[in-house]
Amino acid sequence: MTEDESNRIREACFKLSSQVNWTKTTNSESIIEQVEQISEMTEKVFESTIDCLSANIPLGCNTEMIIRAVDYVTNIHAIPVAGCDIDWFRITLYTLVELACPNYEIGTLDEDFIEIDLRKRVEKK
Repeated sequence: MTEDESNRIREACFKLSSQVNWTKTTNSESIIEQVEQISEMTEKVFESTIDCLSANIPLGCNTEMIIRAVDYVTNIHAIPVAGCDIDWFRITLYTLVELACPNYEIGTLDEDFIEIDLRKRVEKK
């Protein structure tokens, strides 16, 4: 992974961390605490994202897809009540990556969900 790719992933992780941790405040101590929480969470999310990327490169996953997945999670699922616990992020990211780069042959049991339900939602745009 290049330094540019790493920086772009970290930037996407920072956006997610900011979204779930930032609250309106006028207290400078609270702002400092929030910045520290965002920084700490960014690194945890980044590590988790890199782990996910590394585990799925053999399946066709790449940094661009990972960045899009993190952006999707940020735009759709990252709300302040999610807070600093990143387990929800890790699970969501791995699920999205699994759908994009399945680590198994899609069989008849999975076809309906993949071919009908997901395709219907994607084509609905």
